[in-house]
Amino acid sequence: MHIYIYNSDEWRNNILFRDFLISHEWARKEYRELKERLAITYAFDRVSYTKAKAPFIRKILELARIQ
Repeated sequence: MHIYIYNSDEWRNNILFRDFLISHEWARKEYRELKERLAITYAFDRVSYTKAKAPFIRKILELARIQ
């Protein structure tokens, strides 16, 4: 669970990311597969797991902003 200040940059980014995944099946599939791989690789390292997801999340946010 994440808690953000309403309408903050973090809040808007999370909504944008969520909405993009909802409307793009290929992105949901890639994200799920990435998370599954990272969960194995970083099973006991939550910080590295989160950092390793960052490039994918940035890519999706960039795509979402140009739509």
